[in-house]
Amino acid sequence: EYAKIVGIRTKLKTDLYNLKFKLLRIFKSRKVD
Repeated sequence: EYAKIVGIRTKLKTDLYNLKFKLLRIFKSRKVD
């Protein structure tokens, strides 16, 4: 049960990091235009 919670938390952190990275790339590409 505990391992499941840790796994979900890790996945959420990874998803959040990926989302931030995507938004940062979009923001940078827009700034260039």
